Amino acid sequence: MRAPAALVLIALAGCGPGEGAAPEAATVKTKAAAGSVIRAKELLAAERLAEAAAEYRAVLVQDPKNVGALEGLSRIASRMNDAPSALGFISRAAELKPDDVSIVNQLGVALVSNGRKKDAAQAFDRALALNPRDPFACLNAAQNQADLGDWDRARRHAEAAAELLPADATPWLLLGRFQMRQGKFVEAVAPLREAAKRAPDQALVQYYLGKALTAAGRRAEAEEPLRAALRGNPPDDVRKEVEALLAGK
Repeated sequence: MRAPAALVLIALAGCGPGEGAAPEAATVKTKAAAGSVIRAKELLAAERLAEAAAEYRAVLVQDPKNVGALEGLSRIASRMNDAPSALGFISRAAELKPDDVSIVNQLGVALVSNGRKKDAAQAFDRALALNPRDPFACLNAAQNQADLGDWDRARRHAEAAAELLPADATPWLLLGRFQMRQGKFVEAVAPLREAAKRAPDQALVQYYLGKALTAAGRRAEAEEPLRAALRGNPPDDVRKEVEALLAGK
């Protein structure tokens, strides 16, 4: 509600310490909000989602444009599989900080979760325009372009991520999976071997390598990665498929 004119005039007539009172109060509020955001992040990291959400919402009561709180609430909503709310919060954050690559990238992820993959492609393109060397934007863009059926762009994004994350298996796993999704099992083997070199203990990496080798007619070579997949304690559905592949079914 707008202050009465008389009160405004009184405030303007003040002098000395009175003039600095409003900025000081604003600074205190800003510091308090920053502290609340830090506490909320700690609670979120500890998987105490309800408490973290309460902290973030308290910040927004004081400062509806607090980007950290909006981003945090988006992450919590995503964790709780509330895709529309996640998109709503991060969209507001992106409006306030349109040049923040992390926020724009998170916006793309939220758009994917809401089935808006073409819009997500634009968000990832925007993120990469802001920072072409952001590996997470590269990976997200690669996966999204593959889902859209643009295999060339998907490959290029994944290859860029591989250069930026030379020790990480994820880009190579994506490259192999892209080939498998196109039925190119022979071509999938090489990138999946690169993924396995970087993550020999990851069950899903070994599973996809073994599956690609099997589909390529190289059953003898497939046995080792398939057994490694079982040692990695994969999900039940993967375990059943691996056992079936080992049994020659």
